[in-house]
Amino acid sequence: MLLNNEKMFIVRKSQDKLKSLTRIKGILLNSVVATNRKTTTLIIKLDENEFFEDSEVRCLGLSYGKRVIGACDLVVTDKEYQVEAQLWDMDGAEGIISDQFYDGSEKEFLTSSFASFFAGVLDGAKDRIVTPFGESTRTNTKNKVLGGLMGIANNANSKIKQSADKNLQIALINSGKPVYVFFQKGVSL
Repeated sequence: MLLNNEKMFIVRKSQDKLKSLTRIKGILLNSVVATNRKTTTLIIKLDENEFFEDSEVRCLGLSYGKRVIGACDLVVTDKEYQVEAQLWDMDGAEGIISDQFYDGSEKEFLTSSFASFFAGVLDGAKDRIVTPFGESTRTNTKNKVLGGLMGIANNANSKIKQSADKNLQIALINSGKPVYVFFQKGVSL
């Protein structure tokens, strides 16, 4: 009688739910070029674990400094699971540390320095007269032209510094990098 009813029994694992705050190690499958302006897709192959067999995770990431911050929303095994998870580096901090990073800071430094140097050269070229009260610039056409050019140089310098906050950041992460997927909410299996 037990053999005839064997198919009716449902055997459950002791774990039929992945708990919140679980971390599972994985490997980045695709190389990633992430910017701070548009999201990019990262695919993580999860290591063997008790929750998902032969699984991959989809995450969307943005460059944030030298890290790529990723939010994961889908785990694919033989089934698909909607998840809320983050990507962590092996140091246990949020975001994957990039292999190479570019933020344009050297370009901003060089152009800002050139504009400041140009303003200084123009100021030094002005005609001056010495008075008992100190040195004073003459009021002539040459000095007015140089003063206008100095204004342009100073304006360019301030615009360069303002645009530095809007610079494009680019982070490169090569495939094969080990990461953690940190599940913020539990997943019913």
